[in-house]
Amino acid sequence: MISVNMLSTYLYCKRKLYLQYVLKLSSPPKDVLIKGRLRHEAFDRINLIDKDIVKEITKFMPLEDMSMMFRKEYSKILREVLDEMKLELLEVGVDPTSVFHSIWPTFLREAQDKAESTYNFMIAEKVYGDSLWKGLTPKIMTELTLTSLSINLKGTIDRVEISNGVYVPVELKTGKMPNEGIWPGDRIQLESYMSLLVEEMNKNVKEGYVHYVDHNEKRKIVMTPFIRDNVIKTVQNVNAVLEGKLPDIVTNRNKCVSCVFREKCYGLTGS
Repeated sequence: MISVNMLSTYLYCKRKLYLQYVLKLSSPPKDVLIKGRLRHEAFDRINLIDKDIVKEITKFMPLEDMSMMFRKEYSKILREVLDEMKLELLEVGVDPTSVFHSIWPTFLREAQDKAESTYNFMIAEKVYGDSLWKGLTPKIMTELTLTSLSINLKGTIDRVEISNGVYVPVELKTGKMPNEGIWPGDRIQLESYMSLLVEEMNKNVKEGYVHYVDHNEKRKIVMTPFIRDNVIKTVQNVNAVLEGKLPDIVTNRNKCVSCVFREKCYGLTGS
């Protein structure tokens, strides 16, 4: 079964795909990967706790107080995740305190956005507690795993926002953002999740977003009949690489600079 991450790797570098999944070369932990996993885990937990936060609002609450409630809980969760991953961060030479200060602004914006949407709904509908939570949209699912035998693809969606029966997958990405559009690897991942939601859950999917969290910007992909065909074609291409011979080194050698397989990769050809 092909994973969605394999499609992204294929588009970035076919040779890396082969080294990782055919030759089974393992990569050492990198600070960027660990930080990304940390963000994902923290986002997952804050989405799970939103229900409890909103249900605690049993009477009118000023926006400032509501924002403080969300900020307090989000800060607590982020610190908990940092503490759990402290040793991993130290092993790659990263100070957990500096990580908190670098990524806290992202979670602060998330807390403010959640507080404002909750406050506006509370004012408009004059509801509190359970009724406030039940009426508040979008509802959010995180780390949703899907598998499609017909597409021969499996993957885990970072986040799905649900409003009035419409499912909107959101892929969270850290690091650099293209000046325009979406990185090819990020695009194929999101298109895969959109296809899996339709294929396996028969959900109404009109669009999806890649959220470049470090830049607080979302880039949209509109659902079209061609997306599924593109995903299937890419899955087939991945299979061809896995069943074939070692691909050539990528033409764009800039991709090699920070690759963890660089030395082993070049050694296989004597480059």
